[in-house]
Amino acid sequence: MKAKRFFLKLLILSIPFNELSVILPQIRVPTFIFFLYLLVAIGSFRYSDVKYIKKPLLTILLLYCVIALSSYLKFVPGYNFGFSFLRQFAIYIVFFYFISIEFINGTLKLNEILKFYNTGIYLFLSMVILGIDTNFKDGRLSILGTNANLVGVFCVSSILITVYFYRVTGNKQSYHHFIFFAKILLLLIAIASTGSRGAFFSTLITLGLYIVLLQKSSLKRIQYVFIAIFLGGAVSAIMLAGGPLAERLLGGEEELAASRTEIWEAALEVLGNNYFMGIGLFTYQRNIEALMGRMFAVHNEFLAIFVYSGIVGILLLFFFLRGVIKGAISFYNRFKNPIFFSLLFGILFAASKGGGIFISINTWFFFSLIYASKYFVPQKQHDNIS
Repeated sequence: MKAKRFFLKLLILSIPFNELSVILPQIRVPTFIFFLYLLVAIGSFRYSDVKYIKKPLLTILLLYCVIALSSYLKFVPGYNFGFSFLRQFAIYIVFFYFISIEFINGTLKLNEILKFYNTGIYLFLSMVILGIDTNFKDGRLSILGTNANLVGVFCVSSILITVYFYRVTGNKQSYHHFIFFAKILLLLIAIASTGSRGAFFSTLITLGLYIVLLQKSSLKRIQYVFIAIFLGGAVSAIMLAGGPLAERLLGGEEELAASRTEIWEAALEVLGNNYFMGIGLFTYQRNIEALMGRMFAVHNEFLAIFVYSGIVGILLLFFFLRGVIKGAISFYNRFKNPIFFSLLFGILFAASKGGGIFISINTWFFFSLIYASKYFVPQKQHDNIS
């Protein structure tokens, strides 16, 4: 049990370091730790536990099968994008199964989980201070080879969790306030340095949503909408004072490579009339390279799933997400805490305008935690949830 808890904590801590490899380039640090966790945990798992996640697990397995079938029915030799996507997706389905059950069984308490995740983000961002594998490609902050947009996603999640802990901390001393505002300021600066417009808007929306949903009465919610707008204006003034975010958001320049609208139009063009089961991963890569000169991610995960697996795939995805959303709503209704609702909104917002979100361990960590939260029992969790 101790070994399992150790590797589970280490796994959560390692999530931001997903671009670092171990032994082989294909084996990332969190994946390697997950395999170590499986070695010590698999003997203690009970098959009967699958009843807790049977519906979402079957749904996501069906989605995987549809994408794989569509891809191999339209297999194109010489194009490797499909192999990488399917390998990562398979790992994260296994991850969802085991980690969801761990959270449901209470192997770690909620606050432990969120503290280890946030600590991982702080360690990740400390690479900037230490000058370790940090660069500003095109003026945008990248850490340990992690895409600037994903760095922004990490920071948005960390801001929400930092606010959550500040709220639940009792008997605050003056230094608690100082540390809190210092953390928030540094996270906002990090987001501004990434130049990620998605992370900027996600910060404003998810923080506003969190603040408003904390209020119990409709009148207070209306009042806090105006407070959230005021705070959003203040945050915007700080983040748009200068740097890559201000340049990208206010400059109005849009290069072809970054033009999501053109990429979306190209994705729909290469899809053709294959609406039922899509064109699969290999054909997509061939067709998009032929049309645009090189491989482009779709930069909208919902559209990507539609292109890869058609109407069948997108319906399965929505059924899966429905279960996760119900978990966030259930947690909010029982504990009057919108942390998961806000975190999930941020992830889905990122998925609507970014690539690779659904094959990111960060996403599947939160899917597991949010779905499992519907089984959290107030009597057992009262000291960790507020």
